[in-house]
Amino acid sequence: MKLVTRLFLALIFLSISFNGQTNSRSKQEGKVIGVVDGDTIDCLVNSKTIRIRLNAIDAPEKKQDFYMKSKQALSGLCYGKSVILIEHGHDRYKRLIADVYVNNQYINSKMVELGMAWHYKKYSKDPKLAAIEHTARINKYGLWSMQLPIAPWDYRASKKTVKS
Repeated sequence: MKLVTRLFLALIFLSISFNGQTNSRSKQEGKVIGVVDGDTIDCLVNSKTIRIRLNAIDAPEKKQDFYMKSKQALSGLCYGKSVILIEHGHDRYKRLIADVYVNNQYINSKMVELGMAWHYKKYSKDPKLAAIEHTARINKYGLWSMQLPIAPWDYRASKKTVKS
């Protein structure tokens, strides 16, 4: 094999190896000890309580319709259970953003499937979550049974406008 070909193959191999390392996400195990709302939980991880914001979804705010149902749905899915957290960094409130799994069930996706949360397209381009939300809308699951559900980001923006 020519030296140039060998160098080229070596560069490709290194590129693939490097990309694989940078794309891997940190994984932790914990136990859900609190449910704050439909997209935020508290987990006990290594004897430390960590607030987790579920990645790629947004659930109704406290004074919105379906807030309590969304919170109860998330509680039913994960409260008191062992979870696997796949980390996606931290938000401006220093909460860990994560994909949450209970017994291999992707909880973030399940909340969208049940109609208890929106796919947060501003922060996620996941076509599977978009399709799951579309199906929930068509079938009028959860919050999609309402006449005009207001997305949490629109609700928050309207509250900021009122305060100004």
